[in-house]
Amino acid sequence: MQQAKQSMLTGIVTMLMIAFLIPLSLSAQNLTYRQLLEQAKTHIQQSEYPLAEKELKKAIRKNENGLEALRLLAKLFYDQKDWSSAEGMYEHILEYHPNNTEAHYFAGICKRELGRYQDPVRRKFTFRSAAKHFEAVIKQDSSYKLVYDEYAKLELLRKEYEKAINFCLKQINIHPQVTSPLQDIFKYYDFYLVHSLHGMTNVFTNSDSGHIHWLKSRHSIYDEYFLGEAYRRLKKFDWADSIFSNLLQRPLIITKIPIYLSRVRLYYQMHRDAEAEKDYWAALNAVQHFYELKFIFDDAKYIMSDVDLQVKLPNLQKIRTFYRDFWRRNTLFPGSSINMRLAEHYRRLIYAEKNFRYDEPRLQINNPDQSGTMKFPRVFFLNHTFNDKGLVYIRYGEPDDRAFSLGNNVESNESWLYHKSGLNPKLIFHFEIHPKAKPNDWRLVSVPSDASMIESRLGWDPALDTYYMAQTDLERASAISTIRMKSRKSVFKAMDRQRALTMNKINLLPLQVQAAQFWNELDEPYLNIYLSVPAKDLLTDSTDAAASSAIEAGFALLDEKGKLITKKTRAVSFNDIKSSQIHSNILEIFKTVPPQMAYFLTTHIRNKQNSLLGGIRIKMKGRKLDPKKLTLSDPVLAYSIEPTKRVNKLSQNGFDIQANPSGNFDKKNPVFLYYEIYNLQEVDGKSSYSIEQVVQPLLANESLVTKFLNLFKSGNNQRISISKQGETVQKIAQEYSALDFSAWGTGLVEIKIKITDLNRAQNAELKVKLKLNNE
Repeated sequence: MQQAKQSMLTGIVTMLMIAFLIPLSLSAQNLTYRQLLEQAKTHIQQSEYPLAEKELKKAIRKNENGLEALRLLAKLFYDQKDWSSAEGMYEHILEYHPNNTEAHYFAGICKRELGRYQDPVRRKFTFRSAAKHFEAVIKQDSSYKLVYDEYAKLELLRKEYEKAINFCLKQINIHPQVTSPLQDIFKYYDFYLVHSLHGMTNVFTNSDSGHIHWLKSRHSIYDEYFLGEAYRRLKKFDWADSIFSNLLQRPLIITKIPIYLSRVRLYYQMHRDAEAEKDYWAALNAVQHFYELKFIFDDAKYIMSDVDLQVKLPNLQKIRTFYRDFWRRNTLFPGSSINMRLAEHYRRLIYAEKNFRYDEPRLQINNPDQSGTMKFPRVFFLNHTFNDKGLVYIRYGEPDDRAFSLGNNVESNESWLYHKSGLNPKLIFHFEIHPKAKPNDWRLVSVPSDASMIESRLGWDPALDTYYMAQTDLERASAISTIRMKSRKSVFKAMDRQRALTMNKINLLPLQVQAAQFWNELDEPYLNIYLSVPAKDLLTDSTDAAASSAIEAGFALLDEKGKLITKKTRAVSFNDIKSSQIHSNILEIFKTVPPQMAYFLTTHIRNKQNSLLGGIRIKMKGRKLDPKKLTLSDPVLAYSIEPTKRVNKLSQNGFDIQANPSGNFDKKNPVFLYYEIYNLQEVDGKSSYSIEQVVQPLLANESLVTKFLNLFKSGNNQRISISKQGETVQKIAQEYSALDFSAWGTGLVEIKIKITDLNRAQNAELKVKLKLNNE
């Protein structure tokens, strides 16, 4: 009985389900054109594009002439950059609605984008068809959307640069509030200059030749600005400076950001680095609209990492902060009076714009790396101005070595080698031009395409040597596979990093640095930073007072995230150099307040006239003064210490200290050591303390037994122990020692000092090492 009831219930449920589903099925088949259209719109709003496409195609089958469904499907393809499908749909619309302005407008864009990658013959006809569509729009409504700017983009591809400029200027006049033409106009003029200047010499006998005459014959602000830009690129610097400076002093209806940036390049070309940097920051501060940031970004993007490119910048103030931190973070010497990384970057950009410009479509069919091995970070795909050589050059500068091979049936090839540095491993970049590619279309490849090319690169990389020496196809294939995988990893990492300075253009100075922390009588900390460089390396026999004015020293303190805490730069005068030339070294001293945390100290000294540069970066930890604990300052090694009443850069609490940051001493001369003692306990107004000083040699690779036996040896380099007592009426004491090592041998020496507060039996210790030489 129970089973019968259950069976009857199941039958009823089944019948109800069938009765419910049949109407749904019939309803789905009998949806009207309007219902299908609404469903498609819902799918589009929810980003369900395949479902939307399916519903729209059903709607079109129901009503082939249904304009709304055709428009939606065409726009769906257009938004997904499916140019071929979108173009087909707009042409279909025009069959039924030949005067549809929207269809003409988007059909013109689709045909333009399709023509980019076609062969020259097909491209010519496709571009001509695109132009007819734009002309149809202009005839019907010249103010429709951005038809003149889209037409200008077509003319740019057709290399009709003057037409592109004129169309974009018309667009700006029609819709002056729209930002994209305000950006595009600079691109059109830039292309005009690049391709007008191509093949021309840098000095004209007739200054009104060609493009110069064309720009002078026109009267817009853009023509005036680009006349200055043309002069800059032709190295007529004074003429360019006159135009840029005049424009920047006037109220303009166009953005001044590109003008500032042009003058930045100009001043770097003229070696007026400080003025160039001032203009750069002026450009950043002058930005009032987000579209203007594109000009700043387009100059800087080439050396940004993927992390930099992913930073979210919600407002102009955060954007300005980002760029200031970006350039400070990427310079090796943030204490310099100029940002050396910014200067280096623009000099590389200027070189690249002349030698590595390539703005043609980069077709995959013309890629010499057909293996598809290479992998690149995001910046690679943001580059539409330079070939791959240019992008590498902007990030790494002039290579340390180049190699190429010539011969019959050997493709254009070149390889660049960058030696290992403190920040980057050894890097090798291989470039080739596909036989069907246009000149200067240099592309990165994972491995030279012909083994014969390797001969000129022998010794660069063991994997390349193995490839060259391979005797069998199996060995060769194995070597190629190894190189490809290695290149994939190394190039990807390299293109996400950079080299801050072109090291083969810099003469390195042997800078020595010591930082010593002290406290004053108010228990306030301060840091003495001692910089020393051999005078013979910084100065030459021909150095005079004028040349020495180019010498600069400085430091910067940065937190662990690279944010600037403080900096100071000083121009070293000729008289300062002569007076501070101690034992053939030039000494500079800076005083600053150290942070009470971990931080980085960067220091530098440079002669700007002849690219001499020395710098050091040290990680340090801030020291705190415990008022209940006996504490010592950092020790300072010196050539001499004398009591003095003068106050100058060498004086310290009544002593004239000629510091020696190098720690290297001629053993024939005495060695001085200065330090301070803090928090001595006062009893009856006096502080008493004892000093135990142990001096002993440090022998390399010495065993414990040998070290023990050396304690009992007589003669040179024996262990010395000195004890003495001191007394002061303050809680601070200043101490120094003078040590005679004339009877010692050369080598490393360690000095250990133990201070005991006799009033409360507290101890404090310090150690310092030095090296004795025969000079």
